[in-house]
Amino acid sequence: YFQEVDTGFLNIYRGYLLDRPDAKTLCKAFQECLSSKKPVSLSIPRDVLTMEVEQDSEDTQESNTFEVKIPENIKEAKKPLILIGQGIYGTLKCRDITKIGKVLKKLDIPLVTTFPARGVVEERYKYNLGLVGRRGTPTANRYLLESDSIISIGASLSYNTIPESIREKTLKKITPLDVKINSLDNIKYIVEEIDETLPQVEPPERETPLLNLGDYSTKILEIVKNIPEDGIVVTDAGNHTVFLSLLRTCILPRSIISSHGMGTMGFGLPASIGVKFGCIDFNIEREVISISGDGGFQMNLQELSTLEENNLKILLVVMKNNKLNGFCDIKNPDFNRVADGYGIDNVFIEDVEDIKPNIKYFLRGNKPYLMVVECENEELPKPFL
Repeated sequence: YFQEVDTGFLNIYRGYLLDRPDAKTLCKAFQECLSSKKPVSLSIPRDVLTMEVEQDSEDTQESNTFEVKIPENIKEAKKPLILIGQGIYGTLKCRDITKIGKVLKKLDIPLVTTFPARGVVEERYKYNLGLVGRRGTPTANRYLLESDSIISIGASLSYNTIPESIREKTLKKITPLDVKINSLDNIKYIVEEIDETLPQVEPPERETPLLNLGDYSTKILEIVKNIPEDGIVVTDAGNHTVFLSLLRTCILPRSIISSHGMGTMGFGLPASIGVKFGCIDFNIEREVISISGDGGFQMNLQELSTLEENNLKILLVVMKNNKLNGFCDIKNPDFNRVADGYGIDNVFIEDVEDIKPNIKYFLRGNKPYLMVVECENEELPKPFL
């Protein structure tokens, strides 16, 4: 309970109360959160935060023993498929995450990814069929249905990945590998086991989705074409997330960061600040771009102060169509004058031709920049499923 409210709906995996500065419990809670993919509650009283941590010589990490067993019956597969989720990142550092693709390319087996795992192998690679699920590519979804055996690595198999219409039939074909990845060697081991078990197959021909682009999606496409290929795009919740997902090719992991199934409006701006600080702290030289709808952007406008105070070089894009998706019309403030109030450089864009020069202006500089892009409302395309 929290303030007399039953918190059972949060689906918390486990809760801890730190009554002393115990580093072991911190490590344990972190590992459980990673492996369970559920929230872990950690309550730390204020007085404990001021205490000195007592470290001992005992190892706080779990055993380094790593085993994975591929069921024998999978050897009979004629059309296998590898489904990769963000669990494959495990506890790897950023520099190791970018090396996973090279390891996976040793498999001559088609693979598909969940949304958070996009770019784990560059999406131009012939065996990477792309995103699968509700907003997946036509090729990935078709192969998911046609395959006779699917090995899942680090995927939670959410309803966005395996929608209701195909869920029961598809789940019967999936063999999830329940592994906790702590190093690239773990992934190499998995790849070797799969390579010895499954047959090599030729990649299918790719289908090019036919999209009738309107004003909104055309402007998203122009943004995608002019930001760096290795840039990190943080999205809010809204139509822009769907169009970005359909129009962007991911060549590196973490190329698109969003709240995914949570659909959290207001996520984009503060999350992009966290991403930028992470890039600074770990010397990751990738540009950060935040794309929000006008409704979501209003929900955390105050974080512009953090942006200005720390002079964080983030490109903020607000797709202004004066609507909350299909729910209702909204009245927006003058976002450019708000940015002026915070001392943030900004521009208002109506014509698609003005997007490219303004992105170039941002890339040449070393400060935050807000682009308010006026656009017409546009219906989302139907899923390729």
